[in-house]
Amino acid sequence: MSFHAQYPDIVQQRNALLDLMEALVGTGATCLISSELKRIGIERTVQLEEYLAHGVIILQSLQVGRSLVRVIQVEKMRETPVDTQLHPYRISENGIDIFAKESVF
Repeated sequence: MSFHAQYPDIVQQRNALLDLMEALVGTGATCLISSELKRIGIERTVQLEEYLAHGVIILQSLQVGRSLVRVIQVEKMRETPVDTQLHPYRISENGIDIFAKESVF
C-alpha cells in the first residue's frame, strides 16, 4: 500500500487507513482494496486492512504437480457463511471464472 511510503510512522498509517475505510463505507458502494501479502499460509501476518474490511479474498498461484494453478480463497466475509477451501479460478476476457465445485487438493 502507498500508505507505507506516504506515512512512515505506523500510527499515521493506521489513522490514514481508518479514515479511508470510514470514507469508503460512507459511500454505500462495494469497494475493493488490494494488498500484497508478504507470506502465505500459517506464517503470514494478518494486515490491518484485513481487520477493518468486511471481507477478505486471497488470490494466489500454487504449484500443483507440474502446473501452476491460480486459486482463490474467501478468508472472511462478515455476516455470511463462507467456504474457506481453495478453488481454482481463471481470468478471461469475460472476467473471473471461479470453479467452486472443483478443489485444488
